[in-house]
Formats: sequence, structure tokens, C-alpha cells
Amino acid sequence: MDFAYRSSWLVRRAVDTVANDMTREGIEFKATIPPEKIDKLMRRITYLGLMQSLGSVIKWARLYGGAIGVIMIKDQDPSTPLRLETIKKGQFLGVAPIDRWMVTPSLQDLVDEPGPEIGVPKFNTIIGSSPVMPTQRVHHSRCIRVLGDSLPYWQAQAENYWGLSVLEPMWDRLLAYDSTTLGAAQLVFKAHLRTMKIEGFRNILAEGGEILEAVLQNIQMIRLNQSNEGMSVIDTADSLDATAYAFGGLADVMHQMSEQISGALAIPLVKLFGQSPSGLNSNGDNDIRNYYDHVRGEQEAKLRFGMMKLVSVLYISEFGEMPNDDFDYDFVPLWQLQPAEKATVASTRTTTVIAAYDAGLVTKATALRELHQMSEETAVWSNISVDEVKAAEDEAPDGREALEDPALELPARKAGQPVKDQRLMPMLEFQGLPIVIETFKGHARSGGFLGADYGYFQRTVGEDGDQVDVFVGPDLESPKVFKLDQVHLDGSLDEHKILVGFQTLGEALAAYEASYGPDATVMAGAVALMTVPGLKAWLKERTLPTLRAVK
Repeated sequence: MDFAYRSSWLVRRAVDTVANDMTREGIEFKATIPPEKIDKLMRRITYLGLMQSLGSVIKWARLYGGAIGVIMIKDQDPSTPLRLETIKKGQFLGVAPIDRWMVTPSLQDLVDEPGPEIGVPKFNTIIGSSPVMPTQRVHHSRCIRVLGDSLPYWQAQAENYWGLSVLEPMWDRLLAYDSTTLGAAQLVFKAHLRTMKIEGFRNILAEGGEILEAVLQNIQMIRLNQSNEGMSVIDTADSLDATAYAFGGLADVMHQMSEQISGALAIPLVKLFGQSPSGLNSNGDNDIRNYYDHVRGEQEAKLRFGMMKLVSVLYISEFGEMPNDDFDYDFVPLWQLQPAEKATVASTRTTTVIAAYDAGLVTKATALRELHQMSEETAVWSNISVDEVKAAEDEAPDGREALEDPALELPARKAGQPVKDQRLMPMLEFQGLPIVIETFKGHARSGGFLGADYGYFQRTVGEDGDQVDVFVGPDLESPKVFKLDQVHLDGSLDEHKILVGFQTLGEALAAYEASYGPDATVMAGAVALMTVPGLKAWLKERTLPTLRAVK
């Protein structure tokens, strides 16, 4: 393996390509910590060369079948279990890459605690010839353990619980490829053959002596005096023939061998050999996307657990405190959008988020959080800070709470509890929205009897110039709101009727139809389902300017 890695560019590509891509773009921290802390962590990752060290661990794991990265913490015994609460500020020193041949695992002492490391050796003793941390016993919790290709249990046990080199399963393909390329190179030397016929040459060879020397001198003179035009001077009794060989199928053979190597390694031709894909409209994008998905799978399978341990140690060492429960990271995607694609995606997603916010489907804090998360892919809205999101969460939901007259001081009340004010009609509160009740359920009305309490949202203006009317059902905790378009006989919009406090559309329509009798079927137009935040946003557009938001 060592000789192959040193002498073959293809072997180096096979080992290094995936390892380099797994660590090339690095990681990014989620927006649950302040930007200044994120910047400090990223600078520390660069200073300690953590991604380069992890890249070396992955390379040696792919080449030899296994390797470990030792998390080095100053003034701590490496043979003891890693406990995050014992790490002090400035103790983290980086990661030391150690390949399997510099480690002696504790084969009889395995991890028996349930978790991602169950069944692995509990200790790794680094041998004395190791250039890093010689002759030390390291607890498994202080190691980032990476395997090459995984093996069944009994095979892994035979390999001291390591994996398999990625070269071993495709070694025959490597030999076949080398043989093919060597054979093709040798054929090139025979691409143009010249044959000279000399009368009695067999007898001359048998006789030898001066006559043979004369013939050989003649051949040498022909070679030396051949002109650039390809002309040769020979005796009239001799003849000189030239034969040219064509290599029509050689390119296809070489391409087939390249594809076999590429398939065995799951690395596309354009990455492994630098060859563009062939075929109509082929540009390699699909191959690269599939390859990047493969790399992402390798990151999740082989680095996720160890990397989370590593960034937690880094955070504690950098700030002297434990990270929050929502502290997390992710691998930066390898596939990056072009500037024009980023602009298109940013515009589309921004429009979608704003539309959801305007409709009252999400809060302001959620909208800001969605916009900020989009910055990871599009680089737009990256300046939305955690503090701004927190401030939005502390605001009244969406900044769209019920609106009231500043001159009116309503006493505290529970939802649905009528309130008598000497100056006003009875009122109730529906999930933060004050409603003035004009008529109670069961009271006579032109065409029928009210199927629910009936009133209006205070200080609002509907299409008819009056306040926005509302039917109030019995369930004031219901999250459903129904907006009914009441129409004229010609089908044109008369005004909107809002129905709240109902669990189903059938209940809401029954209350409306009971209130208007036979005319209800003619008056009732389209009905839209809304949320309570959506209703508040819709009412805000229909409030008088003297109103203010209740904090």
C-alpha cells in the first residue's frame, strides 16, 4: 500500500480525492450563537488546522483501513474518559492524526455502553515510534475514529477492529488499468515499422566475418543518412518496406478501464481522471451532484459523531463555558450555486416568506429566522442577527395584536367573558381581539334568528363603510377563522362576514344560514379558512388610524 501510494498517481487520487472533499469546505455553525462567537470559532479552527488534520485522518483510514484523530487537551491524562465539564479555557491544542499501524488497540477491552462507539476498543496505545504522542494510552472518548471500508464482525476482528483499505477491493482493476496503459504505451513504439530485405542475408549471418560487418555498416549508414523527407539510400538489389499500424479500438479500451476504476471508487471521471463525460448534452453536472451526495453521506456516517465532540471541546476551550443545548453545526455543502442562481433562489424564497408573514401564517421571529437560514445558501440576509430574532420573539406576536381605542381602558377579562361598560355595548375578547356584541344568539333578525352572537371588530372599516361584522360561536379557543364573502343578487361583493369560535365550516355556515333564513343561500359567496394571526393581519389593514397596538 505504501509503495502504491508513493508511486502511482491514480492510487493517490483514489485515496486523497474523497478525503480532501470531505474537509474542503469545512463546517458552519447554526445561528443559535452570536455571530461574533461564530467568527472566533472559525478563526480558531483555521489557526489549529483542524480540517487539515481531519483530512489526514480520513486519508490514512482510506489507505490503511483505519486511523484515529486524538483530541489533545493540555494538562489532562489521555487515558481517562473525556469529560467536557473538566475542560478549561485555552486547554484544547488540536487534533493529532494517527494511522492504524502506529496504534495498538485494546482487543480484549471493548466499549460495552450503548452508543455509536459500542464494540470498539476502549483504549488505543500509541507505539513509541510514533512521531506524535509516543507511547501513550488514549481513551476512546478522546479519539475521532475513522474506518476505511467497513467489514463484517469476524473480518473486522481479524483486522484488530479496523476496516479495509479502499484500494483492496479494486486492486485487480488497478492492475488491469496499469497493464492496459503500459501495453498501449509499448504499442506506440511499434506504430511505424521498417523492414529491409537483403539478398542472401541468412548466409551472410552464417558466414560472419568481414562480409557481415559490411552489411551492418551499411544498415548503420542508411539510418544515419536518412533525410527528413523519409528518403533512404540502399543498394539496387535490396528493398526497404515501411508498415504503419492503426490503433482504432485502443481509445475505447482505455475509456472502459477508466470507467471501471471510476465506478469502483464512486468518483466520477471528471474528478478522478480529469476527463469530460461523453455523449449528447453531457456536461458532468449530474455526476458531480451524485458524487457530492456520496461525499455528504460519508461525512454524516464517518465524521458526524466525532465532529460534534470536537466542536464542543473547541467551544468550551475558547469561551470557558458549556455550549447551549441547541448548539449545533453542519457541513458546508460542496455544491455551490452560481451568482445568478443564488439571486433567483433568494428572490423566490424571500417572496414566499414575506407572503406567509403577511398572511399571518408565521410570526415575525419565524420569518426572520427563515430569512437568516437562507443566507447559508444564497448569501442574502446574512446580517440578520440572533439579537434581532430574539427581539422579534419578545414582541407581541407578529406586532399585530388586537387594536383598541386609546381612550378606552378595558378591564382584564377572560376569553368569552362579557364585559359591561356604561359607555359601550357588551364586549368580549376573542384570543386578543376585542369584539363589540350588538345582538345575542337567538334574537330575531330579518329573515331568521341569530345562530350565534353577532357584532363587529371595534374601530375597523369593512367594504360597506361600517365596522367589520363577526359571528361568534361557542368555542372561543378554536384556532379556525372563516371569512365569508356576502354578495349582492348580481354576484358582486357586498361585505365580508367573519365567523369565529367554530370548529368546522359546517357549524359556521349553519349559524350564518339561521341568521338570514332563505336569503342565506343567495347571499353567501366564497368562504376562506384563515388562522387567528392571519385574521389579525387582515384586520390591521382595515383599522382606523387612531388605533394602537396593545402591548
